[in-house]
Amino acid sequence: TALTAHPIVGRLLSTIVFVTNGGNLTLNAPTLNAVAGSDLAVTATGSLTLPGSSINTLAGNLSLRSTGSSLSTAATLGTTSGTLSLSGKTGLNVQHALQTGSGPIDLATTTSGDVVVSATITSTSGALTVNARDAVSLSAPVNTGSGAITLNANTDGTGAQGFTQAVGATLTTSNAGAGAVSIGVNTSAGGTGGAVLDGITVGSGGTISVRTNTGGNATGGSITQAAGSLLDAGTGTVSL
Repeated sequence: TALTAHPIVGRLLSTIVFVTNGGNLTLNAPTLNAVAGSDLAVTATGSLTLPGSSINTLAGNLSLRSTGSSLSTAATLGTTSGTLSLSGKTGLNVQHALQTGSGPIDLATTTSGDVVVSATITSTSGALTVNARDAVSLSAPVNTGSGAITLNANTDGTGAQGFTQAVGATLTTSNAGAGAVSIGVNTSAGGTGGAVLDGITVGSGGTISVRTNTGGNATGGSITQAAGSLLDAGTGTVSL
């Protein structure tokens, strides 16, 4: 069966949840006037089609999930302090900007598939976490303000899928902690994926960590870096 969720207009006073029962869901352009603590959570057990107009839940959490298919953005998504979470069963395509203030951004595939980011991701201090069962591919800049960046590819520990950072798809954070930027490929169970890097900048004293031997993996692929790009940790550590 298929379900169409029509526009939501007004103030969101509590969590609004749409769940399909073994079918597909189309969310038609909602107009949201969110208040603190107001969340929007949409889960489809089939495909989830998002509206072509932006959604911003402000202080509320925004969760969009397909547990039966891949998920693709159709417009800008954001929060201020709420968590922004996107998840697809067999793939996640971020084709439009993601923006938060202090809100964390969580991106994932749950059964198989790549996380492909071709639009900017920005926050003021919200951390970015990506967990892909297969590859992570970035072709647009990411700037998380002071938030940490954690990117994990090939988390099913099979095959040669890895992490790819296209030229110009820089990673930037002012975070100066031990986990400022952490990129992991493969698992202890296996995987031969590698990592292709472009520019990465963290706060001086922070750590940039890139590993394809995650969990003691002995079959991980190579780590390469684009010519002319820089891994900049200031007085910190670059660990490859």
